[in-house]
Amino acid sequence: MRKNLIIGIMAIVSLVVIFAVYFSFSGEELISEKSCDRDADCECGVHVETRECFYGNKDYVDSNPAKACPDFCAGIDGSFEIRCVENLCRQVSE
Repeated sequence: MRKNLIIGIMAIVSLVVIFAVYFSFSGEELISEKSCDRDADCECGVHVETRECFYGNKDYVDSNPAKACPDFCAGIDGSFEIRCVENLCRQVSE
């Protein structure tokens, strides 16, 4: 009897946590560092937080052109582009 009560309470608590997490994120669009809908969503440069060379969603790239990483972004021979492929920013060869 006591075991069933504990299991029931745990189930209710679990459901409350699941609903709380779900409703806290509903209505908010979460953008990952690499997510995109089109090529224009992707950029390459310095990551806004880590300050390291990075390619991904433009919201995570420092917009200051002086903080560019040309060899990382375009490759030493300039043959790389950053494109949106299957909703992820990827570095591809031209």
